[in-house]
Amino acid sequence: MKCVLNNLEFISIAVLNRAIDENIIRWSYDHYYAILSDVLEDHIKTTRKLLNDDEVYINFTTLAEKWRKKPTVAKPGSGWR
Repeated sequence: MKCVLNNLEFISIAVLNRAIDENIIRWSYDHYYAILSDVLEDHIKTTRKLLNDDEVYINFTTLAEKWRKKPTVAKPGSGWR
């Protein structure tokens, strides 16, 4: 679980800092973000409480919330040549 969250946090940091194109990552990962942010919500809250750090996995949760508020309209093949 920790490895999955760390990987998604890493990807989220890259997206939020514009090191990776958000549309590409969103098209590939938005379903993982939606599902895992729900499934792992309690784990994330517990980890934040244990570490006394409200910013643990903050980039992952920020991106998951952003994408949840505005569902993707990207379609496979659109814009790809």
